[in-house]
Amino acid sequence: MSKKNLPIAFISRSAPFVAKKIAELYGMHFFRWKRTFQHMDKKAIKKPMNLFIIGLYCKGGFEHILMQYVYLSSYFNKTIIVFAGTDLTQLKKLSSTERRRLFKALIKHNTKFYAVGEYAQQEAEECLPELKSLNTPIGVLYFPLQHKMPNKLPPMPKRFKVGCYMPPSAADFYGFELIREASKLVPDVTFHMYSLQGADRKEYSLPRGSYKNIICHPRLIRSEEMSKFISKMSCGLRVVKHDGNPMSLAEYNIMGRWFIYNKEMPYCDFLNQRNPGKLAKLINKVKNRTNLNHKGSSFYKERHDKDNFFRIMMNIYKG
Repeated sequence: MSKKNLPIAFISRSAPFVAKKIAELYGMHFFRWKRTFQHMDKKAIKKPMNLFIIGLYCKGGFEHILMQYVYLSSYFNKTIIVFAGTDLTQLKKLSSTERRRLFKALIKHNTKFYAVGEYAQQEAEECLPELKSLNTPIGVLYFPLQHKMPNKLPPMPKRFKVGCYMPPSAADFYGFELIREASKLVPDVTFHMYSLQGADRKEYSLPRGSYKNIICHPRLIRSEEMSKFISKMSCGLRVVKHDGNPMSLAEYNIMGRWFIYNKEMPYCDFLNQRNPGKLAKLINKVKNRTNLNHKGSSFYKERHDKDNFFRIMMNIYKG
């Protein structure tokens, strides 16, 4: 890091694990949400320092929300806030007057707004018109890879396997029922459910002896193990109700795997309807491929390159 670049504190109330991973990539500071305010009260965070917030978390009473973000943005030199998806759902619940007050306070203290991908940007522009009325654009910022990936693409597995990121607590959001029904139509394909904490069949409410081609991974997959897990898959699958720019999509592509997604993305297979029959048909189409996804690998390697992200981030802070 150049001596001219100020240190950066990464925080997030909605996705602290992501903030921590990115901070670690660059040897920067990561603070947990509550600890950040405790450090500020004690003047333990040395100034000047820039701030990077993942997700504009707005759950609770508005005046308390406003107070916290004003305190944060006024304490640090410059702030970047990245809309991550679920935070937009919370922001929609605020009144237009409340959102305008919040954004005006943040803009006053050198805050820039970005979204994690074009879909999140579009959603943010639609549901946050107050930013446009304040002549404040919402940019796009693609996060760097948070797991180490091999330089050489591993060969495809002999048997076709589909990897599905599926937190049990948000199974409805991640399309578990749709995938479960589609699995009955492609019994020769195995669907591998995994999450940050790990989960067994009971947590997905799968009766014993049923849906034998749905494999649940009870143990969490550590960051250093993620590339090994993906290498055993042929394809990734994500069918969510709304989304920003999922890192799993980039990771599967970078590993030369195919990816089925219910939004149009480069080098991915588009599921245009959340229908079990259509999903099964698309899986069978992808299953016939024996080659690696070389173009997707090159594209997402460049988009999520850590040096590229760092350069863009520094230019934002210096601007």
